[in-house]
Amino acid sequence: RYHNYSVLMCARRRLAYLSACNVDFMADVQVTSGDGGRNWRFDPRIPNAAQIGRIYYLHNDYDCGHLSRRDDLARGPTRDAAIAANKDSFFWTNCAPQHYLLNQSSSFSGADLQLWGDLENHISAQGAKLGRVSVFNGPVFGPEDKPLRDALVPLAFYKIVAWNDGDGGGPDAGAGAGGSAAGGAVGFVLEQADLVASLPEEA
Repeated sequence: RYHNYSVLMCARRRLAYLSACNVDFMADVQVTSGDGGRNWRFDPRIPNAAQIGRIYYLHNDYDCGHLSRRDDLARGPTRDAAIAANKDSFFWTNCAPQHYLLNQSSSFSGADLQLWGDLENHISAQGAKLGRVSVFNGPVFGPEDKPLRDALVPLAFYKIVAWNDGDGGGPDAGAGAGGSAAGGAVGFVLEQADLVASLPEEA
């Protein structure tokens, strides 16, 4: 358990099965990534050897991809609470190797691929209208996952969004995919197999 989110770890893969958060878009305070520091670190409650740390992200095209989004977590009733949540988002347990073009939004990368970062922006835009949403994030572990040192890189990631409202709206996947009057849920799977295939180590 962390401030505003929790993870369920896979010991064999040293990555999270699941990182889940309740996002309160109506929170009194939201802080930036620089508030309280943005240093990734090991969670001391489990062995460092059970977590994939910084060495796996050096000298390659993998980003330290937040599973539960930092912007979603760094909120709270007070500035101190929001800063604590922001700092907690930077545990390696909330991270997985994502190709930078998957992880970054089109506005940042200029690639216009509409992947993880763009999906997060879309969910935030919808969530701001709803007030609160629950978001479940994680890698899809598979037999074709790619070696990275002594670890494996997931080729896909999932994101599930659930909400409760009275208008039938929600972060839909397209026309006609909204929720019921009581709310709803929608899931996404985003793949990075094509991006990973272009990396020098794969060639």
